[in-house]
Amino acid sequence: MDIAKHISDLLFEHDCVVVPAFGGFVANYAPAAVHPILHTFDPPSKKIVFNKNLQNNDGLLADSICRIKKINFQEASKIIASFVENAQKEIAKGGKLIIEKWCVLFTDAEENWQCEQDKNTNYLTDS
Repeated sequence: MDIAKHISDLLFEHDCVVVPAFGGFVANYAPAAVHPILHTFDPPSKKIVFNKNLQNNDGLLADSICRIKKINFQEASKIIASFVENAQKEIAKGGKLIIEKWCVLFTDAEENWQCEQDKNTNYLTDS
């Protein structure tokens, strides 16, 4: 199962998706904006940020996986734990985890985790 895509799908419906033992992806409203040089408009959107301090399992991700795959909570938790282990290894060795059509997770100069959102995906369904 593609956990990254699943998290991305949940962000269209929810403002926060916690990945236990990894961190949370938080969606914040961003109003429409005008680019002063290019004279273009950006529609209202949700900007996704990553908060490593959100560690406690709220059950949203695991429950959603349970419903889709028709498995129990414990099995869903194992799938998530495997994703977390692989993601942490990828970031540790290369400094970046590229999640296609969603975001790039990386550590900055101060070793803080950052999420650079794909500019072509707008998580605000009203836009």
